[in-house]
Amino acid sequence: MEQRQLSDAQQTAEYKKLHDKYAPAVFDIVLELKGFYVKLAQTGSTRPDVLPKQYLDRAAKLQDDAPAKPVEEICAIIEQSYGKPVRQVFRAIDPKPLGAASIGQAHRAVLLDGQEVAVKVQHPDAESFFRWDIKTIQDFCRYFQPAHLPYLVEVEKQFMTEFNYVEEAKNLDTVRSNIAKSPYAAKVAIPKPKMELCTKEVLVMEFLKGRKLLDGIQDHFEAIAADKGVTVEFLKQDQERKDKEREAHGLDIETGPSSLQLRLYGLTLGAKRLARRIGRVSYEYTLGFIAPKKWAPREDEQHQLLNLPDILKLIMDVHGYEIFVDGSFNGDPHPGNILLLEDGRLGLIDYGQVKHISREHRVHLAKLIVALAGGSRDDIIEVLTKDMRIRTTNMDPYFLEKQARLMIDNDDRTVTEGMNAQLFVEHLHT
Repeated sequence: MEQRQLSDAQQTAEYKKLHDKYAPAVFDIVLELKGFYVKLAQTGSTRPDVLPKQYLDRAAKLQDDAPAKPVEEICAIIEQSYGKPVRQVFRAIDPKPLGAASIGQAHRAVLLDGQEVAVKVQHPDAESFFRWDIKTIQDFCRYFQPAHLPYLVEVEKQFMTEFNYVEEAKNLDTVRSNIAKSPYAAKVAIPKPKMELCTKEVLVMEFLKGRKLLDGIQDHFEAIAADKGVTVEFLKQDQERKDKEREAHGLDIETGPSSLQLRLYGLTLGAKRLARRIGRVSYEYTLGFIAPKKWAPREDEQHQLLNLPDILKLIMDVHGYEIFVDGSFNGDPHPGNILLLEDGRLGLIDYGQVKHISREHRVHLAKLIVALAGGSRDDIIEVLTKDMRIRTTNMDPYFLEKQARLMIDNDDRTVTEGMNAQLFVEHLHT
C-alpha cells in the first residue's frame, strides 16, 4: 500500500477534521461519567499547549458550569445531612445554581435571619465514583505510562481532601483570617464560613456579590474587538497564529500589554465614547428638538475594560503570600474560582484543596524558584539535592533540572525542546 508524506499544513487540516468529529463525543462521555473526568477536563481547560482547540473550548465551559442536579435533589441532600427540613434553616434557596463543579454545586440562599449566603452541596456517591475512577487510571498508567503514576498518586491525595466540607470550611476560615491580616485585605475578599451550618456534605458561607472573572474577561475582549471592528474570535485566532510563529522560531510566547498600556488604551477608548456622547448631546440640543432621534448604544459601549496585568499581578501576589508567608494556600486555583466584586475587590472562592507547608519547605521552595528564575543548572541542582534532599536513580543533572522546570517553572516548548509536555515527560524517563 502506497504511503504519502503530508505537509505540516495538510497534517493540521487532517487532525482538525478528526478533532471536529470526535471532540463532541468525548465530552458527551465526560459529562456521562462526571466526577474525576470532569475534574480532568477542568484541569485541561487551562492548557492550550496540550489540548486542541475543539477540546479546549468544551473543557473551558466546565470550569464552573459542570452538570448540575435539580434543586429538589439538592434540598433532599441538605435535609438528610441536617436531619431536619430545609425550611428550618433557610428562608429561600435559589433554584438556579451559582456554579457546578466536579463533585457538587453551589446555590444562593437566604437564612432565617435574612442573611444572604452561598450553599455548597456535595453530590451523592461523588467520593466513591472518584475512588474508582482514579484507581482505574492509576492501574492503566502503572502498566502503560509509569512515568505519570507519581503525578496521579499526588492528584489522588490532593483531590481526596475535597470530600469533607467541614475540613474545607476550616481551611477556608484559616486562609480568610490570614489574608484579612495581610497587605491585600482591602483588595481581596474570601467568604467567611458559617461553621455551625457546615457538615460533611453541606458548606454554608458568606455570599460575595459580583460576577465571574471569566465573564469580565469576555467583556474586556468584546470591547477591544468592537473598537477594532473585528470579532473576539478573530482576535483569538490572530494571537494563536502569532504564538505558533514565535514557537516555530524557538521564541517565548508574546506577553500582553502592560498595565500602563492598558490604562492608556482605556483612556483612549473612554475618550472615543465621550466624544460620541458629546455628539449626541449636541444633536439633542439643536436638531434634536426638530427631528428627535433614538440612539442605540454602540456594542463597544456595553462592555468594560479590565486592567488584566493589575488583576493577574494581584492574583499572583495573593497566592504567593498564601504560600510563602502563611504556608496555607489554595492548591487548585483556576479562573472559575475568581470573582470581580461590586466593590472593586477580587473574590477568591473554593478552598477545597488547601495545602499546608512548613517554614522549612517554604524556604526551600523559594530558593528553588530564585534558582530557576536566574541561576545556573548547578544552582538548581544544589537546591534540589542539598536543601530538598531529592534523590533519583541516576542523579542526572539534565533530568533534575528539566523536571524542576516542568513542575515549578513552565512547560512551554522552549523547555520541552519542541515536544508536547506529555511526550517530553515520557522522554525524560526513557
